[in-house]
Amino acid sequence: MDIQYLLWLQGFRDSIHEAWTPFMEWVSMFSVTYLILIPVFLYWFWDKRKGLYTLVSYYFCMFFTPVLKLTVCCYRPWIRDARILPAGDAITTATGYSFPSGHTSTGGPLAGGLAVTAWREKDGRVRWLAPILVLWVLLTGFSRNYLGVHTPQDVFVGISLSVLGLILAAKLLRYVQAHPEKEDALLLGGFLICWAAIAYITFKPYPMDMNAEGKLIVDPRKMMNDGYGDIGKVIGFIVARYVEKHWIRFKPLAMGVKSAAICVIGLVLMVLLIIAVLAKLWLYFFYNAIGKKISSTVLHATAMDSLFDCLTTSITIFSVAAERLLGIHVDGFAGIFVSLLIVWAGIGIVRDENGEVIPRALDEFGMPVDTGTPYGCPVHTHAAQVEDPEDPNGWNEHWSDPEDPEAPTDPSGTTEPPVTPTDPETPTEPTKPDPVDPEDANGDWWSGLW
Repeated sequence: MDIQYLLWLQGFRDSIHEAWTPFMEWVSMFSVTYLILIPVFLYWFWDKRKGLYTLVSYYFCMFFTPVLKLTVCCYRPWIRDARILPAGDAITTATGYSFPSGHTSTGGPLAGGLAVTAWREKDGRVRWLAPILVLWVLLTGFSRNYLGVHTPQDVFVGISLSVLGLILAAKLLRYVQAHPEKEDALLLGGFLICWAAIAYITFKPYPMDMNAEGKLIVDPRKMMNDGYGDIGKVIGFIVARYVEKHWIRFKPLAMGVKSAAICVIGLVLMVLLIIAVLAKLWLYFFYNAIGKKISSTVLHATAMDSLFDCLTTSITIFSVAAERLLGIHVDGFAGIFVSLLIVWAGIGIVRDENGEVIPRALDEFGMPVDTGTPYGCPVHTHAAQVEDPEDPNGWNEHWSDPEDPEAPTDPSGTTEPPVTPTDPETPTEPTKPDPVDPEDANGDWWSGLW
């Protein structure tokens, strides 16, 4: 039944020539990438508790989804039935196992939490947003079916997880409000549970089914990495909540245009900072991998530069946080440490790889003096530096110039090279003289170069 439903949607996509596919891809992408900025803005600008409710429900689902995915290990629809052809680039973005839908269980608690918040507003001015947000949850789930990457049951369980996350978050925050002294114990318990879940997905067995080419249908290691990333986000949220409660004690800004502008600018800067750090980290692995494949130390140096950019940014953030939280002015010491780190790294690269990074000395012909390959380019040397194993006496170099005093002579006293006898029955073609460059009569330099 589920496969037939996906095939019907696939036929509909084909009949309208994929006209709705870009929109459905945008819905899926927005739900897992940008929708979280709305509750963050709500947390900073409007009401701390309301924003926290949506975020807690989101991280509940962020924990349960990978644990359930890696427990069930259900294959994607196109693996179960080869007739399923996912739309657009969905097959490249839909990594991991199928059950439940991660996009639905991510966008569900975010849009659902905002819907609950809007509906519970006393003045009723924003209640009209609640049904729109609920429809967004349903649209996100339908987009996964429409793109052919999830079955209806995957989406149904994803929505169910979202509802469960909203209920658990409401009960947990209500309990913490009544017993604030218990929050630290709850945070510690959540921290330990996350690490237990990491151990579980690391050591549990996984299906090792092979395709016709003898390759794994789904690589468990890649799926485990996805689970590590999701649970790691939950751990980060738990630590951030503890730090905020004990040291930052953040209070939302007052309502107004100025406060809203400050929050928007902060969100934009935060997103740009995250993108910059992740991009530099990706460039480090990219340059390092390519450099190893082609043995290029220049790319290795570029990779290290990207890595140190990440380190300097992280140290800067740490120094600002230390000053804000602990009152310790360490920005100057951090700057000195970063400078020394960069200088040390640069000296190490130049010392170890100077044969590739620094050009070598050139001879009178403009060629490197040795046979290395700076910048990965082939090095050409002068013909006189190369000994021909078939012509140890240098006949081929000097026979065209009988007046050359350095030309060796054979026992017969002629400067002509010895003639190799040929088979009389084998016809030979007359040899044509090579063209002579008037500026290079001996042909030595060009023959050696090319």
